[in-house]
Amino acid sequence: MSLKLDPAYEKNLNQAINEYEKEDYLASALIAARVIIYILSKIEGKTDEEKIRFLQDRNIIEKDREDVKEFIIKASKKARNFFSHDIKIFADPSDTIGLLGDGVKLLKIWAKLQG
Repeated sequence: MSLKLDPAYEKNLNQAINEYEKEDYLASALIAARVIIYILSKIEGKTDEEKIRFLQDRNIIEKDREDVKEFIIKASKKARNFFSHDIKIFADPSDTIGLLGDGVKLLKIWAKLQG
């Protein structure tokens, strides 16, 4: 049985990919970041650490997976702070593709939580 997620996730990620292909990296990064921020806002907990504990308690992520914990914290900070709060920073291709990948990884975690 496959889980049916809100089509808005796909629409946003497709739009981010389209902007990336047009070399509009800032637009792509901001769209990908909104997917990350939205998913994280739906996970119980006020801080990233609380959200991670919530996911661990639900057996969505393993407690000994430091790489997953670090990924969630990094994705959260980059999505929330890096591009949204500093007008002098512009995304490059590497930043943008990283945020796109982070959005997909978080969507997989979100799908497990919904399943």
